[in-house]
Amino acid sequence: MAALEQQRAQVDLQSKEKVLSKSLLVFEWLDKADEFIKQVADLKFKDKIGEINCCGLPNYIEQYKAGKQIEQRIVEFEALEKEGQKFIDVQESDVVGQMKEAKEPVGEAKSKVEEIMKYVTEKEGCTILVYGMAGSGKTRVVSRVNDLILSAYNGGHEYFDKVIWVTAVNKGSISVDNLQKKIAEKLQIDLKNATENTAAILEGALKSKRFLIILDDMWRNLSLEAIGIPRPTTENGRKVIIVSGSAPGLSNIKFDKKVETEPLLYEEAKKLFEDEACMDVSILKEDSTRGTIKEMIEECEGLPLAIVSLAETLKGLKKNGLDDDAAWKEALEEIPSHLESRNEKAFNRLKDSFDMLNEEVQQCFLYCALYPSQHKMKKKKLVEYWFWQGFLEGTERSIEGRTRAREILDELIGTYLLKEVDKEYIKMSNIVRQMAVHLTQKSPGKFLIKADKKLFKWNLHEEDLSEVKRASLMSNQIQSLMEEPKFLKLSTLLLQHNNISRLSDNFFRSMPNIKVLDLSHTMIPSLQKSAFSNLRKLRALLLRDCPKLEYLPSLANSKELLVLDLYNTPTKQLPDGMNELKKLIRLNLSHTKVGEFEAELVTALASLEELFIITNDVSAGSLWGSEKGATSIEKLGV
Repeated sequence: MAALEQQRAQVDLQSKEKVLSKSLLVFEWLDKADEFIKQVADLKFKDKIGEINCCGLPNYIEQYKAGKQIEQRIVEFEALEKEGQKFIDVQESDVVGQMKEAKEPVGEAKSKVEEIMKYVTEKEGCTILVYGMAGSGKTRVVSRVNDLILSAYNGGHEYFDKVIWVTAVNKGSISVDNLQKKIAEKLQIDLKNATENTAAILEGALKSKRFLIILDDMWRNLSLEAIGIPRPTTENGRKVIIVSGSAPGLSNIKFDKKVETEPLLYEEAKKLFEDEACMDVSILKEDSTRGTIKEMIEECEGLPLAIVSLAETLKGLKKNGLDDDAAWKEALEEIPSHLESRNEKAFNRLKDSFDMLNEEVQQCFLYCALYPSQHKMKKKKLVEYWFWQGFLEGTERSIEGRTRAREILDELIGTYLLKEVDKEYIKMSNIVRQMAVHLTQKSPGKFLIKADKKLFKWNLHEEDLSEVKRASLMSNQIQSLMEEPKFLKLSTLLLQHNNISRLSDNFFRSMPNIKVLDLSHTMIPSLQKSAFSNLRKLRALLLRDCPKLEYLPSLANSKELLVLDLYNTPTKQLPDGMNELKKLIRLNLSHTKVGEFEAELVTALASLEELFIITNDVSAGSLWGSEKGATSIEKLGV
């Protein structure tokens, strides 16, 4: 009987994982097995065989009857066992689909499930796109749809002959062959000896079925025809759901319906956290403990993947199963050292988005990590940085250059790696920036990112700067930089928004490859004439809003300079070497004390396209610019 009980448990488990075309027979068998086990237990054969009559002798009549019943039950048992084995050794062709055992979503995600279910259960065929940021719960939502459809099948509602779930991404890449192989396995098609085109084989096998095919983590722009999936039409009732983190990246597929998953609102995020952590935040007595948990949930920015990761980590750290403040407080104190490893899962999901970008777009994206968390980046300025760094060919003023920059921004926004704040600004979400910073540590060109770290000093001697290509210490409270850092490979240095009032004259001596230098919004004083003499590859020098900068070092050696921005500084005269800046495109002298140009400078600045001279006297200036820089200066009459 133990063998039948074990077999019944196996069949029951399999029936929950796989839904069979003979699902009703499975449940009938489970009922018969339950009834058989109960009847055998009620018959109490052991008691009957050992029964003694009134004379103290074995009751042979009862034993005989019990033997006959046992003999009959053995036949029934063997038949039942044989029938049950069929449901264990099930053929894939008999499987309608596999359950994902998805939990019921909360909040807005629940309405997304209902919306998709409406499309899937309608008679008309359709192709549905479910898209959203990595970690926003797309797979959880569609998993729930999968389970509801298969559960309905067990209840007698046979919406589809076959429900096929395929995860498209395989170790960061998607190939047609890989997709086709996975679908073929679900259909029990052997492709090894196939002579016909694989897409044609799959199409032939599927065209007679009413199917639901779910392609999860789909990034590559493949058409259904290329894979071998017959296109759903109004008449055939077939459905295809494609789950992707990039709606713009799937232009080869015509979608009838689109459903976007969005981050959870705080109360929804809190409920998900409580469900996963098995706790009720409201029972905590201390405001500080509740406040800390609230901050951590908010930092997840409504992304279910991050919320679940946080909840699982906290749950694992809480000791003794206690629900008091002390237990949770202790766990909260330990969580920072454990959460990074947990975040690997979230990072890996986001990294799928990153891996699908080409190298050019990846470089542009990682550059955004130089900015502080939640920093609003002006699109125009960010694009200029990309050009100055040499990530994009041409200039930001060419039609081709502007078009390519717009395409890259659209791609990064479309893959949810950047978030559009408004028409002018974009930003990174916290978790995306964490992933970006994480990736910069592994990129060929090393990054040094200490933006907005509340630093009062920068201990250069503690840093290995030899391989650093991009460094950001913007938005700190650094007051002095009196060392000479060996930044031999550095191409970008962002020091804006600091209190720097002391700067060594040798600070820039060992930065031969720097292209972008931003010292805006600092208190830097005038520097000695040779301070910039080694900046031969410098393309952009940004010194906006430096109230103590009256004189600049010579720029005679910075012949690659494209932009010089002195906006709102008390600078009284242009630096020496201006006539060497043959490539200078933009010069901003607005709100400075520069009085006049030398006559020969007009000819020397042959590439100048934009000259800004706006003074506090409204009648004295305006924005000037033309395709020929020398002409614009002549018009100013300076």
